[in-house]
Amino acid sequence: MIDGYFDDIDFDSEPDSKLEEMNDDEMDCEPDDDDSALWNHRETMDEYLEKISKETGFDLSQSAVIESVNEASAFFGIPAPQLIVDGWPICVNTQGTGVYEDDIVGYSRENLMDAGINENDAFDLVMTHEMVHRLIENNSIPGIVNGTWEAELASDFFPGVRAELSDISPDGMKSSLLSLQGSDSHPPGKLRADFMEYGRIVTRDMMIRGVQPTFQNTASELMDFFRYKQNEIMEMKQIYKS
Repeated sequence: MIDGYFDDIDFDSEPDSKLEEMNDDEMDCEPDDDDSALWNHRETMDEYLEKISKETGFDLSQSAVIESVNEASAFFGIPAPQLIVDGWPICVNTQGTGVYEDDIVGYSRENLMDAGINENDAFDLVMTHEMVHRLIENNSIPGIVNGTWEAELASDFFPGVRAELSDISPDGMKSSLLSLQGSDSHPPGKLRADFMEYGRIVTRDMMIRGVQPTFQNTASELMDFFRYKQNEIMEMKQIYKS
């Protein structure tokens, strides 16, 4: 029961060795030797994250990441993964064993920033998305086995469920999804955002009707939505087929 993502910016590139030269009419002062490092300085990832943290409260410290992953795992009632790796692409490796205890979760600060994931709520929902992949790959969601698109869409649906149940803002993750292009392995962002929003809608409707949302009844709603979207999904798959 339910109780309880990106690579255009090169953050690791070397700073420019010098400023672009300007003539005297364009630039009437020169940096002192003591100031030259500031003129040539480019933000590091840590500095950028510190700035974002001050502006928005976004915390990507090790302890905050572990807490987010553990809470997303607990939401589905599954054990926390064995390992969380900073610097991998955003992913889950279940190692094909069919058990949760040896799962590995990877995340990349660069990928997160590039995707516009720069707030705690959005990061929590991204980790929720990854925990759904753990459920799927460990065979805990029967029926979601017929394609990578279906796995991604299911993994977008349940963050909508959690957002509604746990009063987490969906805006950051939804905005990120809408910015993503489709491929043969990932549906286009608009379709993914539709599934996330539907997760919120069905959960809100259940609560209004006095029905306790559970993993089983929300998963049943997901299956119904797959059937409703079947033709659209097939048409889009043809467009993005490699």
